[in-house]
Amino acid sequence: MANATATDASAERLTNTGSPATFKIYVERIGGGARLDRWRVSHADLEIVASTLEPFCDGCRALAELGVTGRVEMWHAGATFPSLRGDIERCAKLTVVESAKVGPRFGCWRPFDPQPRAEIAIADSAVSAGP
Repeated sequence: MANATATDASAERLTNTGSPATFKIYVERIGGGARLDRWRVSHADLEIVASTLEPFCDGCRALAELGVTGRVEMWHAGATFPSLRGDIERCAKLTVVESAKVGPRFGCWRPFDPQPRAEIAIADSAVSAGP
């Protein structure tokens, strides 16, 4: 998961400040370059994600982890309208896909596998070789 900083105790501070069915998150650019901006995601002065390349999707995943459900809007500071809207649980299952041929577009999110691919291949070959 992205660097979530909200804890169970601070989850009580999460409140719905939008319309009755909408939860607002705010994003702030904290660094990066032209194509790899880093963002901080917050709600009501509570930092939800400290640093991410995908503020909307990672923000939704952090909210879903804290048990927040319903609609979400992502806002930039000073904006008069939201940048993105969606359902928290559905958007938590998305990621941004971008390559030389495709993108940017939404795709299916898969959790990061901390075990490097080379280790998996070595482990698989050791199992198939047997004792």
